[in-house]
Amino acid sequence: MYLLMMPNITSSAPPPIDANRPSRYMRETGLPVLERELAKARQNGVARDNEELELGVRCMASGIYDDQGHLVAGLSISAPADRLDETWLPKLQFTTQEISRALGFKATT
Repeated sequence: MYLLMMPNITSSAPPPIDANRPSRYMRETGLPVLERELAKARQNGVARDNEELELGVRCMASGIYDDQGHLVAGLSISAPADRLDETWLPKLQFTTQEISRALGFKATT
């Protein structure tokens, strides 16, 4: 799970992708697809693994921010693909927001 989700969520805060060291996902889909997925993760604050790392396993992750607004960690949920429940996503995001607040993060509106 960490192998794909945490790099996705932490990659949503640059540094840029190193095209000279492609991940498996990037090799299979290409850099433009990966960049679009990372842009979505940045915009939505959520990264997903829809069986890219391991067939039959899906994951979702959300970022945790410190008092300076830096992405410092992520929290993820993994489950068999047929059992991952999309209703878990708002709960996951609420939890990461609460942890971020506890670290002093103040969301901008």
